[in-house]
Amino acid sequence: MKNSFFNISVLKNSRKAKLSAVVLIVILLEVFLFNFRFFQGIGYEPVVLEEATISSDVEYMGDGRLKFQNNSGKIYYSDIDTEIKNIYIDVENTEDIGDVENISDKSTKYNMLKKAEENKLIKIKLNINDESNSSGISMPERSIVSTVERTKYINLNLSGKSDELSMEFKNAQNKEIQINSVVLNKQVPFHFSLVRVLVILALIALVYIIRPGSEFYQYKLNQRSIRQRAAVGVIAALQAVIMISAAYINPMYVYNTVSWQSQYIELTDAIMEGHFYINEEPDTKLTELENPYDPSSRNEAGASAKWDHAYYEGKYYVYFGIVPALLFNIPAKLISGADLMPHICILILIPIFILMSYLLIYAIAKKFMQRKDESVPLLLYIMLTTLFVTGIGTGFLLVWPDMYTLPIFTAVTLGVSGLYFWLTAFKENDNGYGLSKVKLFAGSLLMALIAGCRPQLLLVLFTAAAIYGSAVFKERKLFSAKSAVESLCFALPIVLFALFMFYYNYSRFGSVFDFGAQYNMTTNDMTARSFDLGRIFQGIFYYVLQPFNIEGTFPYVTTTNFATNYMGITIKEGTYGGVLFIQPVLWILLIIPKVRRELKEKGLYALTVMLVAFAFIIAFADAIMAGILARYFIDFTWLLVLAAIIVIFTAYNKYRERDYIKIFNYCLPVCFMISLFITFAVTVGGRYYSPMDTNPEMFWKIASSVQFWL
Repeated sequence: MKNSFFNISVLKNSRKAKLSAVVLIVILLEVFLFNFRFFQGIGYEPVVLEEATISSDVEYMGDGRLKFQNNSGKIYYSDIDTEIKNIYIDVENTEDIGDVENISDKSTKYNMLKKAEENKLIKIKLNINDESNSSGISMPERSIVSTVERTKYINLNLSGKSDELSMEFKNAQNKEIQINSVVLNKQVPFHFSLVRVLVILALIALVYIIRPGSEFYQYKLNQRSIRQRAAVGVIAALQAVIMISAAYINPMYVYNTVSWQSQYIELTDAIMEGHFYINEEPDTKLTELENPYDPSSRNEAGASAKWDHAYYEGKYYVYFGIVPALLFNIPAKLISGADLMPHICILILIPIFILMSYLLIYAIAKKFMQRKDESVPLLLYIMLTTLFVTGIGTGFLLVWPDMYTLPIFTAVTLGVSGLYFWLTAFKENDNGYGLSKVKLFAGSLLMALIAGCRPQLLLVLFTAAAIYGSAVFKERKLFSAKSAVESLCFALPIVLFALFMFYYNYSRFGSVFDFGAQYNMTTNDMTARSFDLGRIFQGIFYYVLQPFNIEGTFPYVTTTNFATNYMGITIKEGTYGGVLFIQPVLWILLIIPKVRRELKEKGLYALTVMLVAFAFIIAFADAIMAGILARYFIDFTWLLVLAAIIVIFTAYNKYRERDYIKIFNYCLPVCFMISLFITFAVTVGGRYYSPMDTNPEMFWKIASSVQFWL
């Protein structure tokens, strides 16, 4: 007994010692490695540069203030005769934006905030000569953020003494810049970052927990355990907090008042007035055009058009799905009179999506916990759900929480929720099992609502054939004389909402199947966009097979290159690689034939195949009908990741006693970390309305902490 107690005490003390050692090492790294520029600068002799000349397109305003006419204005320093180790540039925009916090008008506040953020960022390109290059070395462009002190220090790698340098201001057109000081060889101040220490410790803890052979895999999933429920709840809540916070990093969408971002507000006003067309009348020049959808014709005629609105027979309509307006805008208008912007609606959806994702994946995991020889590790469940929540295009969603992503995210949340209710509708009884009427109704209603968000995702409705096929054709639990009530609960929501959508479409465009997307006022004539199979091949590559693009500067993942031989109009925005590379866990889908028998035993084979097939159908439909756009990845990636999760649960139970399960144990944590990294990189550094430009203070605080060597 004494020996047992002694061993436990030794084990606990050993763990405490290891933990203390890790914390100490991280602190030492923070002090010495991450602050090595401070120690490197000991003994530097600062040289203040005061005498300067300016290019002809720069006007001196006095007291160190310069007015730039364009984005190529330069300041020159000569007769330096110094070996330059670094340069400290303290500059700031002198424009006074005013008190933003007390502004109540959203449009005014947005414009002021946007201007204030733009003014913090000053981009400079240095040219410095040295003993190896008398004409000067053109340095890469650097960003200086007036509120981030570390960005003002630029380390230089030159040979011998320098005599001349110039600073070219790249984003200063029509701006007045205050030059506070330019100092050579100024020591970088010491900065102990508690946030960086905590983040590194958290990453070490995460890697330790999910590493191959981790003892944490021994804890089996058991939601009857109060501790497990609490742990999962805390993790889900933490993910919700992180995602909601991340949705605020881009002020472009927090206070966005661009006209086409208010379409759900316009639709709400129209519906409450008893019609579906929006109230603004089209330009008479537009109504007189033979082809108002041709942007060249509109430009030549000087006809204005409401961007990304559907124009049909002299009226403007919202072609984006009506359901977000029904779920969010109309109730908010009726209750409080508030006009909800898409950003707020997405914030509401985030915790719902996370909750339903955990419930859905738990419902799937339960199918692998029915026999004594079956189990699902708690850690595996949490990892896969986290991977689903964060890895289905979530990074783009968080950095672009706007009107375009709202109907897509709403549809995905409805699809996840509908699948959960359908999969959990089975309940045991004396006759084997029955079907919950409430869950049948709820699942069908949620699935039907997808038609009013993202019509192509309505394919998910047909997973009912995989889920209830046996109940219909073998056990006769559905669509039989004895199951009339259950059948009604399943079919009624689908039929009723289909009738509503038929009415909604016919009232606007004269056809029950016309959702109006082709009448969009956009960059090209969508009415002339044919269903061309030639676009499939570029869709396969860019949506599925293209590797992601790595570069050497933070955040390291950037948009990929696009090239095509398709001789026609291709709508393309920056994307980050095909799903097989930005979500590498999807390669597990290749072993579906190997686990086919086990999937069939669980009644999940048909569902898995359908999820994969529907994902590719939706991806190719997006490529053919719309183009290659980053937000469209959300349409289909969730289906593929869900299918991969089913296959992983199956493979784990089939192969866990075999040697090559080690490959699985090593690959899954790597795929998990890659997915998190890409999501983080896309969220922080998305290239369209990037936080790099719209929130430079946040971006460069993170970038400076990561790139400590700059």
